[in-house]
Amino acid sequence: MLSLSLGLILFLGVHCLALFPKYRQSLRDKYGLNRYKGIYSLLSLFGFILIVYGKSNAEFVHVWAALPNLRHVTYLLVWIGLILLVSAHLKGHLRAMLGHPMMLGTLIWAIAHLLVNGDLASLMLFGGFGLFSLVYLVFQKFSRSQPTSFNPKLSYDALALVVGTLVFGLVFRFHGTLFSVPLIS
Repeated sequence: MLSLSLGLILFLGVHCLALFPKYRQSLRDKYGLNRYKGIYSLLSLFGFILIVYGKSNAEFVHVWAALPNLRHVTYLLVWIGLILLVSAHLKGHLRAMLGHPMMLGTLIWAIAHLLVNGDLASLMLFGGFGLFSLVYLVFQKFSRSQPTSFNPKLSYDALALVVGTLVFGLVFRFHGTLFSVPLIS
């Protein structure tokens, strides 16, 4: 669990810089934008690798009884989360309305996984990402002062739906290969 813990602290800690824009800007000014991005990316990647290694090697510690009857609800929530994740990168109405749909999508994804995973490593992984997303959304709610700087287009929302659905289909099909947890038996 140490690798998982360190990975979460590193990955989410680096991403917490977005919550403190003045401090983030001071780091960019101090190191230069390219060096800042390089350090940020390397720390994020190392944290991600530790998360994957830690989760895949974590001892199973039962915390609560998972809810297997909610698998279909989980699938629906993950699908919605992936659509929101894609919409964060497109100039559509979802992004204009939600501000940062990636965090909402991540929160929904995390909740979905907590419904069907009752072990400590899953609680740490999905609970950590869910809590981070919730904190980020609260910070954003109170700090967002400027209106959307683009003209949203419905075609981008349609594209988010299509791409999010394709990604969901691929993740659903290859979940066992990617994460050693097959969804199709």
